[in-house]
Amino acid sequence: MKKLVVFVFILSYYKIHSQAVCFNQATFSPISNWAYLSDTADFNNDGVIDFVCVNGGFDLKLSNGWGNYLPTTNISYTANLYYRTGDFNGDNNYDVIGIGSNFAVTWFGNGAGTFSAPVQYAIPGPIEYLVADFNNDGNTDFATINSPGNYFSIHMSNGVGSYVPTGSYSTANSYANITTGDFNNDGNKDLAVIDGSLISVFRGIGNGTFSLTSSVPTAPVYTLTSKDINNDGKSDLITTSSSATLISVIKATNNFSFFPAQNYTVGSGIWWPRISFADFNSDSQIDIVSVGGVTTGVVLLNSGIGTFTSQTAFVIPTFGGPVWDVKAVKLNPDNKPDLAITIDNAWEMVLLLNCNLVNLVEDKIIPESVNIFPNPNYGSFKFQMDNEIKNGQLILINSIGQKVFSQNIIQGTNEVKTNELPIGLYNCILFQDNRQINSGRLLIE
Repeated sequence: MKKLVVFVFILSYYKIHSQAVCFNQATFSPISNWAYLSDTADFNNDGVIDFVCVNGGFDLKLSNGWGNYLPTTNISYTANLYYRTGDFNGDNNYDVIGIGSNFAVTWFGNGAGTFSAPVQYAIPGPIEYLVADFNNDGNTDFATINSPGNYFSIHMSNGVGSYVPTGSYSTANSYANITTGDFNNDGNKDLAVIDGSLISVFRGIGNGTFSLTSSVPTAPVYTLTSKDINNDGKSDLITTSSSATLISVIKATNNFSFFPAQNYTVGSGIWWPRISFADFNSDSQIDIVSVGGVTTGVVLLNSGIGTFTSQTAFVIPTFGGPVWDVKAVKLNPDNKPDLAITIDNAWEMVLLLNCNLVNLVEDKIIPESVNIFPNPNYGSFKFQMDNEIKNGQLILINSIGQKVFSQNIIQGTNEVKTNELPIGLYNCILFQDNRQINSGRLLIE
């Protein structure tokens, strides 16, 4: 006879680990011909991500609730720029900045999805840039790599709609990749740039100035980004290769030192990989999603110590154009990262929803709201919901992250029959209105 052992629900914060990754419910969001996704932000303060797409100026796709978007609005300009978003004037609304051949242009948002007239700012020959708050004043600043490409410059927001250059930094070689992160966990933004066969790392002082601190050997690089991959508080370096389907993770140690690169080959046919980061399987670890060219993407799953021991492939529906870029964004209210994918030479942006079963929500639980007790028949158990509950559901997750049972729950006594379940350990999760409110474990032996 199978025996049922029920562990009491934990009346505290709880995290469920799931190993499955999947994407489905693809939708196609129309964008202008030749446009491609440049950046995302919430421009109308409705709590939902909006899109900025490059297209002779930029196309703005504003959300109109979860999964719905208003008709595309084109913000015209005389040149094609590459756009980033941030709060450049300190009013707590997202703005848009674009970089041209010798200038930057800023459109200041009003929080309702519309923008000021463009404000231009002269820059000597920028070829790449990034945005961040370099002096911790709450205003977004930016850094540019400048032609001929062997130095970069810092431009600080003055908080009233303009910028002040605060310094330039040179190295021996030409470069066109730059990223920012906190590589020593001191709370200040640092910078890293590709410098020939090296990655040069510049320590941020916290006032908008930097000093060259270390150099890291690297293979030929197509893109350079940073992310805290192993949850130690220090940003790590991640590169993709321009000559192979290769992603390299270079983890920070102490005092701007780095471990040797760990290399991962991504799915067959992916060229010039474009990557983005998120926790796709709700295990509190940062994963990597990669696309490039072909209609198959790959998620590299983080093992928990900053290594990636497994990959999950997914299909990207397209209209024939090559896959260009990917961004991990939240497209619906389930707190799981979804994907926005740009298709080159097409008029559509592909939106893929994360269908990973287990949703990670950290939520306050009302003490003494749930009581659980075994049924003497061992084929079921009962639990008591003392509080009023609406749209309640209990689900059971097996040891490999699969949903094997679900049942609606009500206020009062609920009985869960487990006769058909095989021997094993299960996670029990209580939901209300699609939000996790409690969890525990169930052992059938």
